[in-house]
This record gives sequence, C-alpha cells and structure tokens, in this order.
Amino acid sequence: MSKIYSIKGIIQKTNKAGVAPVSVCYTYNGVKLLIAVGFSVPESDFDKKKGMMKTDATNASIINQKIRIVSDMLAGAADAFKIPSREVVKAAYNKKVAEQKAKEADDAAKQKLVATAKKGVQIIHEIEFTEAVEKKAELSKSLSEVDAELERLKAEGLIDISEEEHLFRKLLAEYPYKFKQKSDLQYRQMKHWVSLVTSFADDTKTPLLFSEMNSKFYVDFGTYLMYTKDYFNSSFGQQVKRLKTFLNYCTREHQVAVNQAYKKWDILEDEPPVVYLTDDELDKLYNEFRATVTPAKQKLIDVIVFQNLCGFRYSDVVASKWNVVNDVLIGYPTKQNKQKEGKKVKPYQIPLLLDSRIKEILERYDYKMKHFADAVYNREMKDLYEKFFEKYEIDNSDVTYYKHKFQKEFKVTTPKHKLFSSHSCRKAFVIRWAKRFDDSVILSMLGSSSLKELQRYKDKSTDNLLSIIQSRLQPV
Repeated sequence: MSKIYSIKGIIQKTNKAGVAPVSVCYTYNGVKLLIAVGFSVPESDFDKKKGMMKTDATNASIINQKIRIVSDMLAGAADAFKIPSREVVKAAYNKKVAEQKAKEADDAAKQKLVATAKKGVQIIHEIEFTEAVEKKAELSKSLSEVDAELERLKAEGLIDISEEEHLFRKLLAEYPYKFKQKSDLQYRQMKHWVSLVTSFADDTKTPLLFSEMNSKFYVDFGTYLMYTKDYFNSSFGQQVKRLKTFLNYCTREHQVAVNQAYKKWDILEDEPPVVYLTDDELDKLYNEFRATVTPAKQKLIDVIVFQNLCGFRYSDVVASKWNVVNDVLIGYPTKQNKQKEGKKVKPYQIPLLLDSRIKEILERYDYKMKHFADAVYNREMKDLYEKFFEKYEIDNSDVTYYKHKFQKEFKVTTPKHKLFSSHSCRKAFVIRWAKRFDDSVILSMLGSSSLKELQRYKDKSTDNLLSIIQSRLQPV
C-alpha cells in the first residue's frame, strides 16, 4: 500500500456563538483524524482553500503558527510508519505532545531554580548584618542547597549559563550607541570602556553574568586593571562608575535582574595635587605669552583662559550650547543629560561682567569654542605650560604625591606642568571666587547643586587657608 496522506487546516461547523473551531485534519485512506488547535474563529476569517487564517484576521499569525506546529508534528508521526493509519499516527502524535509538555515543565523547573538562586543572592546582599544575622545564616544555608543542585545540572549538561552571558555581552556592545547622538567624545569613551570590560573577561576567563556582579567580581576587575593595565584608584573608580551606570541601565531599560551587591561597590579616588594658574599667571599667559606663539597656540590659550574664567567642564566648552541673556551666559551642563528623567536640572549662569575677556574670546570665535578633542586639549596644554613656565621662570619643579592601588601606596614624582588638565581650569575658577562668594553663588554659576563636587575643586592647602583668613580679617 502506498504511503500517501494529507494534512490541512480546516474549520468545523459554526457553533451558537457564531464561531467555528480551528483544527488540523490528517487523512489516510479516506480516514480522518482531527486535532484541535485551541482557537475558534468566524468562518469569514478562514481561507478554506489555503487551510490557514486570512492574514488580516485577528490573531492570524498566532493561529497560523499553531496550525503549522500541529501539521509538522503529525507529519513527523506519520513518516515513522510504513502504514500511517489513523490509530498509529494518533498514538504517536499524543506521545510527542506528552514529551513536549514534560520538557516544558522540566525547563520551567530549571528556570525557577536559577531564579531562586539569583533572588537568594539578591536578598542576602540587601539584608543588613545588624538586623538579621540569624535570618541571613538560614538563607545562606538554603541557598547553598540550591547552588549544589545548580552545579549538578550544569555538570550533567542540563543547564547552560551561556545564555545569560550572551545577553550581558549583547547589551554591553549596544550600550555605547546610546551616546553617539549626544557626543562623539562620550561615544568613544564608552567604546573604550566596553573594550576594557570584555578584555578583562576574556583574559581572565571571567564570565560576564548579571547574577555574579558581586564583591568578588569587583576585586577581580580592579586587580586586572591595576596590575595588568597599570591603573590606579581614580582610573579604576571611573571604570567602576561606568559599570554601575550600565547595570542600572540594564535594570531600568531591559528589566534584567542584577545581583544588587554592585550598588555597594566603592568608587575609589586618589586626591591629586591641586595645580592651577594664579590670576597673575593667567594674565601673563593671555596678555603677553599669547602674542609670541603661533595662531594655533593662540587658539589653545584662548580656550584655556575662557575655561578658567567660566569654570566650565571641557565637555560644555566643546558643546558651546549657550545663549547670552541680559549679559549672562546661560546653558545646561552636558552632564545633566545623564541624570534621571524628571529630575530638575539647573543651568549654568556666567555673568559676563566677571571678566571682559569672556565676551572678547566668545566674539572672536562666533561663540563656538569647539577647537580641540579632549585628549589633544590636555596634551597640548601640558606642552604649552612647560614652555610658558620656562619663559617666565615660573616654578615648574617636581611634585611628589601618592597614588594607590586599592590600599597599596605608590610614590609618584612628576614635573608640575604634567599635572595640569582641563580640570585645573575648573579648579582655578572655584578657588578664585571661593575667596569672594558663598558656595551657593558659585554653585549657581556652575549649574550644580553638589557641595561634594565643589569641595573637590577647592584648594585645601595651608597657604590658601592663610590667604583666605588674612583677606577676611583685613579692616574694612
């Protein structure tokens, strides 16, 4: 007997509700087997010739997919027999359905087990030692049992963590593109950061798992950056800050469950020596030294002086997104773009009367101050200062200070000019006006509400302290 059968989607008789059950009809030697797909539809929504739902009908794609799945399972059952009679195909089909349901139940149990483990880790990190020692110990014991079961499943090849790492790496690779429309500089910085994280994972064979963002990952990541890439605390702290921001983004935008231990990671910093140009040095740079250099160096000096006089972050200088209103330069710091949606942002407000050179420099460049990439600006500034200090016999002696790798201390000695960067200009602005204005006035000019940030830029040296006290004690 030839092995010929047919399989086609059909609808049965319309019921009292005005809809007809959808089924798949298997036919062999004129004997039919009907398998319901679990949907009932109006007769007008079904294409009887094609045996499928019309494409514009409600739930068409879902129902058509179900028809295809049932049809494939019936065909697979029929092909296993030389004589695919209704009875043997029905039995084989029902066996396939039972096996599929068992597999789905097993997968669901494994997923629940993994979720339980992740949740247990999260709870442990959220419980404070002072309030729940016994509860924490009890939960740790339960969690160890779950971990043992997970390890057994992994060893038997029944569960794979690669899917979680695939998601981590996918979101990590996509992350820099969030910044591409905002700033080329931020985009490049994020690309470099992603490269650091993936290099760490690849070089140390550390899996990138949201469930493993714990203290061990923090220490391993820091050890790699400090002793393989020769980073110190401040550079490591910057990378950790970016990682924490990324994990917040994954939680907020993609509803990814992340081990909450990462929220307690410390952002390490080293306090660098405070270096900045004094008012006299700034005047000499602009009024005298500027006339002796090339047009390109004159432009560099203009940007340096402008940043000193306004206190902007260099990213705001490059953005040049400001307007002059009633002789006040007003705009919004680019850093505000990173803040949470709905949080009130503050504009920076730089009165032009602070110094006539602000308006003079702005008009020279038609209010656009994007002339140097960040890295080029900092490098060129150091070279310029070396020549400037030499020409005017300004102190450029070696400065000794300490950097750290975690708690380990390293003594560093470098010429003073090499310590300057765009941050030095912002420091100079704060130090200059801290002697004359309250912190609230300076914060209003900078467009910031962070006293902590303001304190970072202040000169805490003994000489500056005495200078401030002497100026305040002078008789009126």
